[in-house]
Amino acid sequence: MERQKSINESLDQLEVNVSKVGQDLGITSEGILDEMDSIRTRLDDLKTQGRPATAEEAQFEFIAKTLKDHSKAFIKEIGGLKTLTNLRSMRQPDRKAWWWFLDEIQSDQRKRTLKKQLIWFAGIAVALVILYAVYQLFLAPSPATEAALTFESNIENSLISGDLNNALAQANQGLTTLPDNVTLLILKGIAQTKLGQTDDGTQAFSQAEKLIGNRESYLLQRTLLYIRSGDAKSALNDAQTIVVANPQSAEGYFYEALAYQSLNDSMNAYNAFDKAQTLANDQGKTVLVATIRLDMALLMQNMGAQIQSPTP
Repeated sequence: MERQKSINESLDQLEVNVSKVGQDLGITSEGILDEMDSIRTRLDDLKTQGRPATAEEAQFEFIAKTLKDHSKAFIKEIGGLKTLTNLRSMRQPDRKAWWWFLDEIQSDQRKRTLKKQLIWFAGIAVALVILYAVYQLFLAPSPATEAALTFESNIENSLISGDLNNALAQANQGLTTLPDNVTLLILKGIAQTKLGQTDDGTQAFSQAEKLIGNRESYLLQRTLLYIRSGDAKSALNDAQTIVVANPQSAEGYFYEALAYQSLNDSMNAYNAFDKAQTLANDQGKTVLVATIRLDMALLMQNMGAQIQSPTP
């Protein structure tokens, strides 16, 4: 019983010492290895005598796992790989005393981790190749669609930079080959209106609305294009027109929120997002709900940052 008590005391002290690894609390790293050897030998003796110490074995395994988990810090505290290698060379421990081989264990873990990472990256690369092939075969946009997207991007950038003449020229060029492209027609109308060509702009807008065939859908698209081209005030006007005409329009409130957000009106943006989320949820529009929640989270994060960092 006295020998058993001694092992318990030694285990408790060893557990305390191992818990201090990496904390620069003055532990003797070499002493930990010696104590691991000593306790392991004493536990084996008890087992040979037919007196297995189950609780003590469990505690020893816990301590050993803790040491293994902190092997990097332990090796650093003992003086580095060279010091551990030199000690091992002098002591010539049995391979069963794996704590003397923490450097090799750590190296093996790094190799396994690297192997897993390489396999993961290889899998991602293969998946990307497959996705690209599928995209090219089945999902790649037609040349006409690609051309339209290019024109849209150029027009929006010109509107944002204030180069209205170039925006109108790009719209006219795109409509030469894509005369019924609604987006190009709306962007043309925006450019013409900003240039003071109100009647021509109204005509372009009317043509786009006629092609869409629905007033609300048309206004939603124009709202989004106003936002993308940097005119948040016009976007807000369109969005408010939508929700006045249709108070149940989740998309209308969503675009209103985006417009308010572009105007840095966070509180009104939050309220509009909240209304849009409620309506979309009631209407079973799960994709829209997810989009709204993401935008709301980003808005709240930004609002929190502004509160925490007030302007001096």
